[in-house]
Amino acid sequence: MVVPDAPLKVYLTASPEVRAARRGRQDEKAGRKADLHVTLADVERRDRLDSSRRVSPLYAAADALVLDTDHLSADAVLAKLRELVAARGAGRVSRARALPEHALGWLHDLGRWIGTWVWVPFFRVRIRHRERIPATGPVVLVANPTAFVDGPLLFGMFGRRVVFLVKAEMFAGIVGTLLRWLGQVPVRRDVVDRRPLTTLLEVLRDGGMVAVFPEGTRGTGELGGDIGKARQGAAWLARSASAPLLPVAVRGTHRPAGAARRFRPRVDVLVGDPLPAPTAPGRDGLAAATAQVTEALRTLVRELDNEHRQVTRPDAAGDVREQ
Repeated sequence: MVVPDAPLKVYLTASPEVRAARRGRQDEKAGRKADLHVTLADVERRDRLDSSRRVSPLYAAADALVLDTDHLSADAVLAKLRELVAARGAGRVSRARALPEHALGWLHDLGRWIGTWVWVPFFRVRIRHRERIPATGPVVLVANPTAFVDGPLLFGMFGRRVVFLVKAEMFAGIVGTLLRWLGQVPVRRDVVDRRPLTTLLEVLRDGGMVAVFPEGTRGTGELGGDIGKARQGAAWLARSASAPLLPVAVRGTHRPAGAARRFRPRVDVLVGDPLPAPTAPGRDGLAAATAQVTEALRTLVRELDNEHRQVTRPDAAGDVREQ
């Protein structure tokens, strides 16, 4: 139930696996046979229907706090809600970090500083129109994917904190722990999971910057689930958080298959003009905003390609394609 003018809104979420397990326990208590695989498939199907229906699609309100209940009991959820209500009443609910809750701010900032110089031995990076990057406030950055290194390369370039979507397979062992501490958000392939979007929405409401790659891929990694079409997800985030869309084109990191290794290749990063936050309602509004940012990316990519005076295959170069 949503009360539009409520002073505090809380969106409860949990992973499909956790919700399936909870439903299974309920079925067992009721004497019904529980098949976890069948229940999980039903939960994911319901998620797809709820998030894509034309009338009242299910998503977190732009001004809601998102509470992940994966590791919380029912009593713990109630206790957390009471804490949030008390904090809001005392004026203590603060969103000053512009990072997910699991992030370590000092480590994120250290990583960004390292990112300003660590690539010098490998690339000759030239970033143009850095002044177009908003210094404060929520921003949805949309970049064209060219190679796996693009995300780490861009991480330290913008002079402010930025949260990326990273394929969930990377979140294993010490690398996964480091990514979480840096504030990056895992996204799973071919699984409906609302948490990545709601986490990014929280960052935006905190006045932060989030980065989305437009084709659902970065290098060889696919984004999946309900944010697989990441361009549409970027438009939704921008509209929900009243955030501008910032197109950024990257050229030079991709090495075609079979090509010889290059010594410190030139990498161009071209920042486009921020696009106003989408305001048109419904799917048509999202489609219009998606088309606008797609065309902006195409224009930036063409500008870089013209400068390089080379013809590249669109799929190899990470061009923006209609899907």
